[in-house]
Amino acid sequence: MKKFLLVLALGLLAFTATACGDDDVDPDPDPDPDPDNGDPDPDPDPDPDPDDPQTTFSGVEDITVDPLAPDVEPFDPLEGVTAEDDEEGDLTDSVLFVGAVDQMAVGDYVLVYYVTNARGETVFAKRTVTVEGILYPTGEFSYQFADAETRHELFGAMERYLLETMYGGIPVFANAGFVMYSSRVELPVEEYIPVMGFSALRGSMTEDDSNISFAGDTFGNADEYTYRTALGQ
Repeated sequence: MKKFLLVLALGLLAFTATACGDDDVDPDPDPDPDPDNGDPDPDPDPDPDPDDPQTTFSGVEDITVDPLAPDVEPFDPLEGVTAEDDEEGDLTDSVLFVGAVDQMAVGDYVLVYYVTNARGETVFAKRTVTVEGILYPTGEFSYQFADAETRHELFGAMERYLLETMYGGIPVFANAGFVMYSSRVELPVEEYIPVMGFSALRGSMTEDDSNISFAGDTFGNADEYTYRTALGQ
């Protein structure tokens, strides 16, 4: 019986020692992690070697542009932008960008440029494009006595302006007509005034209706002043 208990105790002691030793062993040791498998580089190099070939941008400085108008060219995000690589040379034709500039709306717009060299490196550059305040056209022009060529030129310019800028909101009214006044009508002005015209309603009459033929031999009444108008449009 004593011999059996001794053997059993030795067996338990050996099993315990084996179990304790298994806990201390790494089943999958990895003394040298591979940085390409997603693990961070154990020895990062934040400062690249200045002797290594570099890819650089030019012409991506911040810029202010005018709002779109008939005499203003649309902004080209790639105009003046170049890319140069120390080994490959000119990479301008490979430059791409993301973002857009709305020249019809005031504000700041961010464009991001990028290019990839033969070494597989993608280089980025950022610029801000500012659109200045839009000045809407105002003013007044009377072309009552202008010749046909001037009128056609004016309306052609207005139409082109509206089509190119899509501003709208510009009232354009073309009227062809004439007004005749009797010699007994005394107008307050001698020259046409835009909007008000000759202001005939504020004028006066130098004669009454007694000498005015209304229909054949029928004349008007004395001390009566009749104003008649005929409008054609």
